[in-house]
Order: sequence, then structure tokens, then C-alpha cells
Amino acid sequence: MKVQDVMTSGVVWVFEDTPFKTVAEILTTRRFGAVPVVDVHEHLVGIVSETDLLGKEAYGSRHPDMGSMVSMIFRGTDREWVRKAEALVARDLMTARVHTAHPEEPLRSAVRRMAEERVKQLPVVDGGRVIGILARSDVIRVFTAPDPVLLARAGELLQRCAYVEPEHEVHVDVVDGVVRVTGTVNYESDTRVLEAIIGAMEGVIGVENRLRYRYVDPGKAR
Repeated sequence: MKVQDVMTSGVVWVFEDTPFKTVAEILTTRRFGAVPVVDVHEHLVGIVSETDLLGKEAYGSRHPDMGSMVSMIFRGTDREWVRKAEALVARDLMTARVHTAHPEEPLRSAVRRMAEERVKQLPVVDGGRVIGILARSDVIRVFTAPDPVLLARAGELLQRCAYVEPEHEVHVDVVDGVVRVTGTVNYESDTRVLEAIIGAMEGVIGVENRLRYRYVDPGKAR
């Protein structure tokens, strides 16, 4: 499965000079966690998240209180937060270093990057232009595939998998996203290979391997 198979298309983005208030309205009314920022050529230059807007209230000078003033004077405040607190447009709110994904990229590698970089969404970019957003909810939705759909996918996969020998007797069943594999294969290693093949299928939550084998692998026998 590729990123383009699950991403949210028709993405909304803002320009660098989009006012703070407009950005806030887009995030709240559309219930987005973040919005990409593009230049005049509509090429990605940054991203503004809900967190970036918090600085206006946390460190802004509209209603300074004694506690925050003491904190800023004696402990110091990250200059980045100060900049964002003073921001009037998206350019001064955004984070310029953006983790992105490509539409043709395998979903698994993009999701791994989301997890390792601890980001909630990845703009999907093709030729410098934003064509979609890959959010956590898009990824989680993969695991909501109905059991009959997963069963059909597994059956099709086994039919066209070159590894599955004609003499293998493999049967699959799916309950709550968990695939139970039963039957008999030739070698002990075949049981592990087939488990890996089924487990790699998108939407599968787990695999119960109940396969039996006829022979010990030749290498082990020796």
C-alpha cells in the first residue's frame, strides 16, 4: 500500500502572508491539527500546527501577568516561542523544517517516519507542490477494514503468491482483524514465511499461525 492510497486529498493550505486570525479559523473550523504553508508558486515552505499558535496566549504581551514576566526575565524563554508569540502572519508562525511524504512512497516507511519524528501529519508533496496530507487518523483507518475484506485480500494474496506451492494446503479465517492460518505445508520454514506474508498485508492486526508441516528443513535435518 502506498501513501496515496490513504492520504487525505484536496488539502487546504495557506500562503506565507496569510493573517494569524485566518490560520486560526482554518484550524478550528476544519478541525485540522496543522496546515501547510506555501509560497507564491504554491511550493511547500513550512507548516503551522495548533501548537505554534499557543505562543500568542502563553508568551504574548497583550495581558502580561507577573508570573510569566518573572519566568521570562529570570529563566529565559525560547526565542522561537517569543517569535511565534509576536507573529501576525503564517510566515512567522510556521516551522520551516517539514517532514514530508511522496504519494508513491510505501505507506509503512512514511508511517515509520511519523512515529520516529513524533509528528502527527506529513504533507504529501509531488514536484514541490502539496497534493495531500497523511494524518494519524488516515493511518489508523487502515485497521478498520471489515473482516470479509481482509479475508478476500488474504485469499487473493495466497493465490498469486509465487511462494505458495501447489501441494500446500493453506486455509485462512479472520476475526476482529486477526488472521488465523491453518493447514499443512511442506517444511517448517514454510510456516514462518507464510505467516510473514500474511502479517505484512495492510490492515492485518495480527496472525495466529496454526500451520503444520510435513518435513523438517533439510539444513536442520543434517
